[in-house]
Amino acid sequence: MNDRARRRQRPRSAGPAAAGAAQAAQRAVDEARALAWAGRREEAIEACSRALGNDSLPAELQLVLLDLRAESAEAAGRLAAAQADAEAMLALAGSIGTPAARAAALGRQAVLLMRAARLPPSLQAAATALRL
Repeated sequence: MNDRARRRQRPRSAGPAAAGAAQAAQRAVDEARALAWAGRREEAIEACSRALGNDSLPAELQLVLLDLRAESAEAAGRLAAAQADAEAMLALAGSIGTPAARAAALGRQAVLLMRAARLPPSLQAAATALRL
């Protein structure tokens, strides 16, 4: 095998640009989480929305940002917005394909259903999440 063929077979690293994007995404998650924990819900929602506008964001971080935004929207009394984010989480969790992603999405769904006084579907979502 010649050098050219070996170079073609060698896996390529993501490179510094991808590493920088991942770090920026993690900073956005950290910022949104800090704002939410400080009770600055509207700012947390804005931070999550800004970060979610990044098309190159890894799906796992999108899921975390959607969860933070849904939690903040719920706390701010914007249940329709929170429900929309929970639905987006469920769709995204399906594409991620891990039990942890699906459990996170179902957990958020369960909380919002409970908040809407829809207890039987809330319990069903929570039970499904626990079985994963």
